Amino acid sequence: MNLLEVTALLGNVGEFVGAIGVIVTLVYLSVQVRQNTRSLDISQRQAIAQTELAFHHLEMNLNLAPVIHDSVGSLLTTNTAFESLPESEQRRAAIMVDQHLTLASMVFRLAEQQLMQQNSVESTRRMLAQGIQNDPRIKLLWPFLKGNYDPMMVSFVEQQLAANTS
Repeated sequence: MNLLEVTALLGNVGEFVGAIGVIVTLVYLSVQVRQNTRSLDISQRQAIAQTELAFHHLEMNLNLAPVIHDSVGSLLTTNTAFESLPESEQRRAAIMVDQHLTLASMVFRLAEQQLMQQNSVESTRRMLAQGIQNDPRIKLLWPFLKGNYDPMMVSFVEQQLAANTS
């Protein structure tokens, strides 16, 4: 074999190895894309499940509101200022209202990220608005709790409280 033939042979081997490398790379990338797609699908399903769970917790809280009101009776039956209530009752009322509003805030954030269906978002807004307007604890505790929430939630609650007073 002369030098020209060896050079041609090496060139052909190099092209063959390069072609094999391209094929291996394409197979590797297709596997990676498939795994990434599965991972994104799982993440989206988890987010939807969390959204639905938050939605059901919020719905349950709103449906249990009359029962919860009875357990914080002095907040409902007297016009006593919040500060004059026993500390244990202040804490209990604040925790209940905070849990309620935190769940609602989480649902709104998920809705902003478009991880909830629009009809669920509207249903949640209606339920929350009704809950805020019918829950005297929120009106009493809002001045103490509003610093815990994002501006969108603060605006929503304040609109509902204003609608309730007019």
